[in-house]
Amino acid sequence: MGSSYLGYMQWALAAAAPPYLKAMVIMIASAENHSVTHPDGAFGLEARLRWSQLMRVQARLHGRPRRDVLRRRLDGQDERALQAAYAHLPLGEADTVAAGEPIPFFRDLLRHTQADDPFWVARDHSAAVAGVTAAVHLIGGWYDYYLRALLRDYAALAAAGLAPYLTLGPWHHGHSETLLTGLSAGLDWFDAHLKCDRSRLRPVRCACT
Repeated sequence: MGSSYLGYMQWALAAAAPPYLKAMVIMIASAENHSVTHPDGAFGLEARLRWSQLMRVQARLHGRPRRDVLRRRLDGQDERALQAAYAHLPLGEADTVAAGEPIPFFRDLLRHTQADDPFWVARDHSAAVAGVTAAVHLIGGWYDYYLRALLRDYAALAAAGLAPYLTLGPWHHGHSETLLTGLSAGLDWFDAHLKCDRSRLRPVRCACT
């Protein structure tokens, strides 16, 4: 069970998982990342630069007192740097503006544009989705940049006759309600597949709150 990167890692492991993997809850994630990084062929600057900055800043602050981390968040330092980076050209230097130093991960994403690039092929688990034997519950947000890819995974599972479940709500990628809903739905999902209690399950659910 997990969201975003942790959801993607479930897909990476699921196809080769042993039979005692019975159920998965994948939130705001997909089995591949090229279409999310380059939606409709254009680089997804806002999402990928924000993620790259977050990872680099977290690594830099690792081991520092929590008050230092909280102070940085509250004073908006990172957000101001991001706004400046979004407006910066060339894009290949936007990571330095956002994080104060080059971020190799960001530059790799920017450099590899085609879905058939070996960089993306090695990270694409979508071809194995239909062969996953564990029961899958997908949870996404209408405003999440993973939505279209998540729905493709759902369609692939359904086409293979695997009876996936789907929950969607009015959430963006970082919305706390996604995790709260995922926790509740996840417990129901695990009860259904580990305790044979399916009383709280509905195949497709659109949350309104």
